[in-house]
Amino acid sequence: RVIVYWLSRGLRNRLVGIELDREVADATKAQFRKSGNVEILCGDVNEIDPGGRPGTRQIYYLYSPFDRSVMERFEARLGRAARDRDVVVIYHRCEYLDVFAATERWSIEKVGFEHSSGYRSDTAIITRPK
Repeated sequence: RVIVYWLSRGLRNRLVGIELDREVADATKAQFRKSGNVEILCGDVNEIDPGGRPGTRQIYYLYSPFDRSVMERFEARLGRAARDRDVVVIYHRCEYLDVFAATERWSIEKVGFEHSSGYRSDTAIITRPK
């Protein structure tokens, strides 16, 4: 859904989706086959290099995606990537936000908002302090 939203807003940046489930990845890849700036990769987020050059900005959108052990490895990987590029994480339903908070690598801004249905959403914007 977030890729559809970004495309509807006219975003032309390179968008990379990473999906562990082959069926879901194939269906999503087919959905975006006509979008030249969207690439869907299948595999473990900690084993796939989504690319990106030093000095660029990478924005990650996470929707409560991993268990704690995967999130710990992902945070460490992002910490290494953030040494030479600007990393921003939009973490929705941030169950393991403490993984980021446990290090001094990140600045965390908690954002909450009400949906029209009454559901309250918890989101965090995670960045590398300058």
